[in-house]
Amino acid sequence: MQTTSPINGAGIRGERVIEQLCRVSPVKMAGSGAPRVLISPKLEAACGHGDGAPCFFTMSHPATGDDVTYLATASTICEVNVHKPSYTSWFVGDSVVEDGSTYLATPMDPLFLILPALERACTRGFCDTETLLEASGLPPCCFYILAKTNLDSVCSSKAVMDQKYYQLDETKTLKWLKTKVENTKNGLRSLRSLGWADAEEGVLLPYAVGLVCEYLPPHRVESLRTYLNVGMEPASPAVAGMPYPVSEVDTQPKRKKLTPAEAAKLKAAESRQLNKAAKAAKEAAGTRKLSGFFKPRAGTNQSA
Repeated sequence: MQTTSPINGAGIRGERVIEQLCRVSPVKMAGSGAPRVLISPKLEAACGHGDGAPCFFTMSHPATGDDVTYLATASTICEVNVHKPSYTSWFVGDSVVEDGSTYLATPMDPLFLILPALERACTRGFCDTETLLEASGLPPCCFYILAKTNLDSVCSSKAVMDQKYYQLDETKTLKWLKTKVENTKNGLRSLRSLGWADAEEGVLLPYAVGLVCEYLPPHRVESLRTYLNVGMEPASPAVAGMPYPVSEVDTQPKRKKLTPAEAAKLKAAESRQLNKAAKAAKEAAGTRKLSGFFKPRAGTNQSA
């Protein structure tokens, strides 16, 4: 089954390849014909999207304001990141994807995207859902997701007739963010292979706060750190004195990458050294040690 969706203004065509814990699809940028690989959770069609496909859209990141690509389905919004390693390619079915870039779609809480809109639309009073949707800048394919989002987690609300109105509540917002930090801490502790299970609170809490703050504007970062009494700690646990990740591979010194000519030259030099050592060992076989020439004769008194 093939579907078409817009991403950054361009058409995307995806074909299902593997459907287990995640979905891996080759995608093609319209006009260029260059395929890409997308790894995402199992996707449902986005409600309200004309062709019934998951919806790709671009909007400002809540922390940086930079344009970021997101993916909307019927039940969630995913942040799309791209990893571009050098000298790699993909084998997809019977074809080769020359560009080894990987697009990774990670589910996120839609409230992080709505918070800036709540600040803009509800500063002077309560606003209805329609006003909030217009202020959010999200495309129509996200409206169904927003309708199911629990705005009461960060808002005060009141009902007038059949209409519900919302206003951002700072106390509720800080409690909600604290819950996000606690969930992040619990998630980190479950990563035993990375050494987080036995991490001290003084290391784990600042790191978890830092991860949550990556989706918050500067003024809200300051409020959260003050609320949790967490200062501007090192972003990396390794800086704080904790190895991250714990791996035998990381303990090995990194070697400089060599060109084919340099590698051949180094291999030849090592071979010459080995041959020289083997030749020396062969020549030394059966040769008496120097100390053997100074052994005392039989019957001679050594104390004389």
